[in-house]
Amino acid sequence: MLDKIKKIPLVFHTVKYLKPIQIYYQIYYRVRSMIGITPGFKGKEEQFLDLEWRDVVYNPTTLKGENTFEFLNLKKAFIPVIDWNEDSFGKLWTYNLNYFEYLNQENISSEQGQRLIQNFIEDYHLVKDGKEPYPTSLRIMNLMKFIGKNQLNDPSYFKLLKEDADRLMGTLEYHLLGNHLLENGFALWFVSHIFKDQKYYDKAIEILKSELDEQILNDGAHFELSPMYHILILYRLLDAVSLARTNDRARPKEDLAYLVETAERMLGWLYNVTYKNGTVPMVNDASPGITISSNEIFVYANALAIEKRCFPFSDSGYRKVATENFELFFDVGNIGPSYQPGHAHSDTLSFEFHHQKKPIIVDTGISTYDKNETRQKERSTGAHNTVVINNAEQSQVWGGFRVAKRASIIDLKEEECSITATHDGYRENGMNHTRSFSWNSDEVYIRDSISKPTEGNAKAIFHFDEHIEVEVHNMTARVGNIKIEFQGANAINLQNYQLAKGFNKTVEALKLVVGFDQILTTKVSL
Repeated sequence: MLDKIKKIPLVFHTVKYLKPIQIYYQIYYRVRSMIGITPGFKGKEEQFLDLEWRDVVYNPTTLKGENTFEFLNLKKAFIPVIDWNEDSFGKLWTYNLNYFEYLNQENISSEQGQRLIQNFIEDYHLVKDGKEPYPTSLRIMNLMKFIGKNQLNDPSYFKLLKEDADRLMGTLEYHLLGNHLLENGFALWFVSHIFKDQKYYDKAIEILKSELDEQILNDGAHFELSPMYHILILYRLLDAVSLARTNDRARPKEDLAYLVETAERMLGWLYNVTYKNGTVPMVNDASPGITISSNEIFVYANALAIEKRCFPFSDSGYRKVATENFELFFDVGNIGPSYQPGHAHSDTLSFEFHHQKKPIIVDTGISTYDKNETRQKERSTGAHNTVVINNAEQSQVWGGFRVAKRASIIDLKEEECSITATHDGYRENGMNHTRSFSWNSDEVYIRDSISKPTEGNAKAIFHFDEHIEVEVHNMTARVGNIKIEFQGANAINLQNYQLAKGFNKTVEALKLVVGFDQILTTKVSL
């Protein structure tokens, strides 16, 4: 009972950011489920349309053999038959099994794919988590790509698609919004290219236009501020364009033009944010191996003759400096989006640093979506390259995918070779944290300033990539030929930490915890 009472402020400071439509649908769907109402949409019963699909890039390989799958770095072989409700590895693994993304990996035959689809159809009445709207959306798109690529016309496949599509129409994720609702819209866009019912198209374009307008920021970033999710959404957008161009359904040309223009802006942001070694920052919820790479996205866009449109970094809150010697990526923005911060971390004013295409100071990444201690720690302030004061959190991340009170940028100044930002995440301690970045061709300066003395309880944290060796002497650290000097520090501790290299996969690496009172200047000399 006491725990529930303590959670009331957390819930209040979380719910107050929600949109009215989220609250309405949260209540509506719960009540509907309680009284046993089945989602009620029934599209027209009509013959499916011919479909064509051509692969340019492929999904990551997750089907490893006959009925053997590996998702999230966890492998399982099903003997003798697949259990589509398998949950021993958690719900996200179950979702991945039901996404059917392996239908469009490079090394799968038509016969293999059809056996899997038939197996699923036979057990469809038993499927539970796989019938939720998000996995349903992804399954629809992957099934349709596989059907179009292999020119299949089995009526049972189209019956499955129809049932999935009609259920999706009645369970659209307005209670969540964000990337979930956008994936629902893309799925209906696909459906509208195989069934004639105009209602699918009308709902698809309504969702896509409203959500892309909302979710793609002025600088081209996806508003959940994770490069991984940005790639996932852009990949889907390129699929939507490819589908429409290959299968002419006499749709309004301005709708397709809108999707192309949005893809151009997203492509520009991805180009700007991608490091010279081809990787992207692992900020917020991001993990390697979940989606295709930036370079594969660029190849796909080029095949569709979609060119990037680059804009200066702005609304996303991210900034990036790239010189001949180094790349510096940092966060001077707010948690976003305010009403759906499920993939946000407590990482205001954090940064990553690459030297000569090699990651040196990195974000710690994520290794789980489970609501556990690891998930909480990986989202915490101390898991990022920023400043912790009095062991407090900048933003209250909780519950796996929740954020209550959160840090806000209250001052931002940008000049040619410097940027300074202040956040109020420690306001309850009566303090603000200001961090400035300045640079020239061979040096980077990071100045941390607390608005009043902390009595030595401020700590700047620097997480190094795996295999990076760090030597510490007095108030100086050395990483190969890189010298890092700390002016104003009162203590330097070299510690181990767990660096996420994928879901359910971590490696040991080194971090520096630098104690100071009020002002710390970090000088990085190359």
